Amino acid sequence: ATATGRNKYYLYSDCLLDTWSRQIGAKMTHTLSPSTFYEIKYNRFWVDSEAGRGRTRSPLKYQVKQIGGVDLDEAPIGWVDENQKQADLTGTYDFGGGGRVKDNSSAVTQKLNVDLTSQVNNNNMIKAGLEFEMSDLDRDYGRIEEVQLLYGEWVAFKESPKRYAAYVQDKMEFGGMIANIGLRVDHFASNGAIF
Repeated sequence: ATATGRNKYYLYSDCLLDTWSRQIGAKMTHTLSPSTFYEIKYNRFWVDSEAGRGRTRSPLKYQVKQIGGVDLDEAPIGWVDENQKQADLTGTYDFGGGGRVKDNSSAVTQKLNVDLTSQVNNNNMIKAGLEFEMSDLDRDYGRIEEVQLLYGEWVAFKESPKRYAAYVQDKMEFGGMIANIGLRVDHFASNGAIF
């Protein structure tokens, strides 16, 4: 059953998904001399996801409405089990089932950069820096099987990978020629199992 077939007008055949993201950052620049300065940058980024069925449909028909002697509930609003789904009055469209995915995951990434820039002479501008990035990953998502509402395929883990980097660069200018020469080293620590 899909949202384009018999469930076309059933709003809960697909799961509802809410995603929240937030970001803050700060940057400080300090001049040490007319030719040298350093910068410190910090950034923090959050993402939270929540997916699942909508609220359950009220089973109390008489509390909703009666038209022409027919009791109506709040369909298509509210989720109902596949075994309890109802069709519309013409029997064309179903209002029930679906909503088989659940997600309650979050991720937080923090990043810190320290960069130094110095115009050593007319021909050389040196840049050097350090970078540190840390993530807190909390993944908890999967599929709920329709039979007895058991959990099917599921992914759940909490990991905190880290990344470190350092670089040095020389911008050389001679006449009309400009060359950037440098070295960068990166290290990634997964801090968990790799699949």
